[in-house]
Amino acid sequence: MKWFIILVILFNYAHASRRWVDLSWARIKEASAYDIQLNKVLKSGEQELYLEERLSENKWSKQIPPGKYYFRIRGVDFRDVPGAWSEFNFLDIRLPKPVYINPLADDSLKGVSEFEENVSFEWKRVEGANLYFLEVWNDEGFEKTIYTRETQHSFLLKVADGYKWRVISLIAKEDKIQSRQGEGVKFFLQGAPLETPKVSHEFIGEDKSKVKLKWTRPKYTTGFEYQLYQLGLNQKWTILDESDFYTQEKLVFDSDKLQGEFRLALRAIGDGRAASPYAFVEFGVNGSDLTVHSIRSQLTNELKKDNPFFYSYGIEQTFIDYYGESREKDTIVETTFKGQRYFLEASYQDFYSLWKHRVGFYYTNVSNVEYSAQLKEFHYLLGRAKVVYDVPLEYAAGLFYKDDLFIIGDRFSDELSFETVSTSGPVFMVTPYYRFNRSIDLGGEAKLFVHLLTHDTPNDEEVNTSFSYYLKAYLTYKYRDNETYTGFAGYYVNQISYKASTDGDSVADEGAENIAESSGFSFGLRVNKFF
Repeated sequence: MKWFIILVILFNYAHASRRWVDLSWARIKEASAYDIQLNKVLKSGEQELYLEERLSENKWSKQIPPGKYYFRIRGVDFRDVPGAWSEFNFLDIRLPKPVYINPLADDSLKGVSEFEENVSFEWKRVEGANLYFLEVWNDEGFEKTIYTRETQHSFLLKVADGYKWRVISLIAKEDKIQSRQGEGVKFFLQGAPLETPKVSHEFIGEDKSKVKLKWTRPKYTTGFEYQLYQLGLNQKWTILDESDFYTQEKLVFDSDKLQGEFRLALRAIGDGRAASPYAFVEFGVNGSDLTVHSIRSQLTNELKKDNPFFYSYGIEQTFIDYYGESREKDTIVETTFKGQRYFLEASYQDFYSLWKHRVGFYYTNVSNVEYSAQLKEFHYLLGRAKVVYDVPLEYAAGLFYKDDLFIIGDRFSDELSFETVSTSGPVFMVTPYYRFNRSIDLGGEAKLFVHLLTHDTPNDEEVNTSFSYYLKAYLTYKYRDNETYTGFAGYYVNQISYKASTDGDSVADEGAENIAESSGFSFGLRVNKFF
């Protein structure tokens, strides 16, 4: 019986010692069954019958231990008469790929040596494997290979270079090694961290009005990363200048425009090698030389002590002009009242990123002759401080929750009802300041609130999107290094509107809106503490 066989061979992982083998071939019209014979290749090279089965279909599926096999197939007609065997076909059932442990894809290994580093390659054991083929190479022609029975091996590799590696499970050393064909786990081996630059500074010019900062260039350095800070009156560092890749070995800036304490934080960077630890120098302008660390370098974690935690508390007196329209009652309320605002704020600034986290809680009691209400406000802001056109300023954004006053009048009883409207949304802040001298700061603050989400209204209707803002000018006096006092005056405008209800005894027209607008000024005092 002559016939043509088409084979589709699929290997699927079943468990560690066996693999699924799926075979299929072209159907033969005369055949009602098929015989399959599978021979295993022994270590001696001889073949041994592994199995022989009769099948009712033109396909076969079985879990087979990894190894080398030869198989053949023949058809059987309805009389149970077999046809001729096909030629033997080679079947190489390979072991599954090992699971890699170290290094993993895209790992960046940190070395401690300047030239070469021992890198350990590790993988999980594969059941049925007698040995493993480990191969490490790169695009520059480097290659190292080894046959090993262990699941770990180390190679000495050149640092500051990228590599690929793979490991193949084998039954015998004679097993064919397949070509790479883009295979391999990529990783990068960094060199030891660069040495820390030695930083110094000097005042130059006839009037000593300029500061020259200079530093050494360690071996393998391709550039430098630096931040120049100024210490504010609030004991927080503000970025004056920064660069993430600076190639020169000096920096000069005009000290006439600025005064106070300054710090340069600098580290060397290089291709394929870890950046050096930070070195820094501190100095004073228009005062005594405050150089503290110009020769000895400091590690990043040692600089965390320069991370002040800040909190403040205080009281603010407000005077408010209020205008409100209640469409349900068909009344307009115009009045003036005052309020006492108590607040507690706290902030933390990360030294190197200079991100400031600010949290504030405010409690306000507002009243006129007969009526009063209590209002709460909470906000969280994330921002930074930077010098723009020689003006230091802090900019931040975050979220707020606040209560706003809504007064409802009754035309028949002439009584007022002090209600609240609770909203939340984003808040934005900009705070410029000017350092008048070492003890006094002058500054301002602008906040913009966007009322987006509604939490409570007198009639449970949604608040329309609206804006409120608060402007403040302040003067801060430095009493001691960890304590300052701030006096301030402010002006604010608040606008709230929401849909009027037409239910019950409401006289509002469909689509009418209730409106509350308030504006006023305030003054207050706050105490600031630093740690």
